[in-house]
Amino acid sequence: MSAPLRVLVVANRSTDADLVQVVLGERLAPADLELEVELGLPAALSRLSAERFDVIVVDGLQTVPDVELTGALRTAQPETSLMIASGAPAGHVDLWARLDPAEDKVEEHAALADLLGRAIADAERDGLGVAVAHLDLSSHARGDDQLQHPPGDGVLREVTDRLLAHLRPGDTVGRTSDGELMVLWRDLDGAGPAEVAELGEGLVRTLERPFGPPALPVQVSASVGVVRHAPGWGPERTLCSAALALTEARARGAGTVVVFTPELREAAQHRTMMETELRAGVTEASDQIVLHYQPVVDLTTGQVVAVEALARWHHPVLGEVPPSQFIALAERMGLIRQLGDWVLDQAIQDAGALTHEGRELDIAVNFSVLQLDQRTVTTVQEALARAGIRPGRLMIEVTESALVQDEDVVVRTLEALADLGVRVAIDDFGTGYSSLHSLRRYPIDTIKIDREFVAGIGRLVDDEAICTSVVHLASSVNATTIVEGVETVEQYAFLRAIGCHQGQGYLWSAPVPLERLPEAIASCERVPPPSVGPRRARIAEASEARTRRRW
Repeated sequence: MSAPLRVLVVANRSTDADLVQVVLGERLAPADLELEVELGLPAALSRLSAERFDVIVVDGLQTVPDVELTGALRTAQPETSLMIASGAPAGHVDLWARLDPAEDKVEEHAALADLLGRAIADAERDGLGVAVAHLDLSSHARGDDQLQHPPGDGVLREVTDRLLAHLRPGDTVGRTSDGELMVLWRDLDGAGPAEVAELGEGLVRTLERPFGPPALPVQVSASVGVVRHAPGWGPERTLCSAALALTEARARGAGTVVVFTPELREAAQHRTMMETELRAGVTEASDQIVLHYQPVVDLTTGQVVAVEALARWHHPVLGEVPPSQFIALAERMGLIRQLGDWVLDQAIQDAGALTHEGRELDIAVNFSVLQLDQRTVTTVQEALARAGIRPGRLMIEVTESALVQDEDVVVRTLEALADLGVRVAIDDFGTGYSSLHSLRRYPIDTIKIDREFVAGIGRLVDDEAICTSVVHLASSVNATTIVEGVETVEQYAFLRAIGCHQGQGYLWSAPVPLERLPEAIASCERVPPPSVGPRRARIAEASEARTRRRW
């Protein structure tokens, strides 16, 4: 007797998970199915790091961008089939996957590889070419507000029919193991990059008309990676090259066609190398990941009141890898929890020694949305207890764009942290999706103004007005304001004049290792707070007046 199929259902709500379980139970006998459920992407990634599954079914995570969600899950267990379940208006679930294959005319991946091998042999014998396209479909039902992920088998059959009608009789439509589609063109004459790109564009145009019943049309869009087989390649290398092109097409957005080039393969090899090195760098035995600290200054007194902990990756060969690269990479790889836990624990331990002239300094730590679940609350509690640090000295910084993902889970986590006494800040305020919604929905007590708006102070009246409006908004909800990226005395003077509370930036200090922090703090406090003269006061008042008129 074969082992039961191990399936992990990833959902945002228990009702979504129950619906998926019902559908799976209808299709597989109880003895053939071993079903587990995790609510929320962070919990699912944690589970996947410890257990192996045959199939992952995703439902109800529409607030997470498709590329990030599927990328994180596929990276966690690349050999596991990933399926998308989407709730339909009638209350049933369409499983877009191989548990219920579409009609026989759609070739499965193994069969397609065999067909491709024969097509390559024929084409090379006759001096012709072969091309392959890898399609990733997405859809939504017009007339209904619910975003639907890849369409159900009914729509998928319609998509297949339309593609087959668009192709020549000898060409083939195939299905990959995770439900995406592939197209094989045989016996092509003179198919260079431009001609191959046009083949892919033709597929996108073919899918422009809606699918499904007229009462509830489904608009399908496709990201397409396309490649022309090169002499000496086998079928697997050709299919892999199409998949690499599709990865780039997904990153550029729906409706995009990308033709494979050698540069794409080099980029993929670089990503693989970076992933391998980062995984090694995050291990406990490595000293590649270190913390630097940037002082935060009270704009009224000029005193340092806190420091922000910032992770840095010092690679022995690659050198300094920018955080913008390795933090995003850690999120895609499912390493952000391990990295984030280390940063949190190390920063809190270091905070025990963070004093200056008898004053305790607070510590700020950046959190990824993938860290924000109930487990995080326990992790923070334990780290604070080990270091003997008051919760009020810790501030958790979360980017505004991250707050709209897994919203209910994030709200509950941040509220639990706030109940502990930990402070919560919105980082990069004004650059995300819903600033006012964030202030109303989350337990925010600090707003960080992004450096993007600080750079224009003294030159751009709009940037000055934005800074002024954020300060007034924060004041109205009793939130502290911290401004990032302060580099000039003129910026300092303006921000002080409009009532901003704290600031950080190269005017005072760059982020420095812990051993250099006392020197950096002393240097910061040698920068005197600028006086707010009549001219600066008038500029600030004018900015405030412009803000009032706009609001």
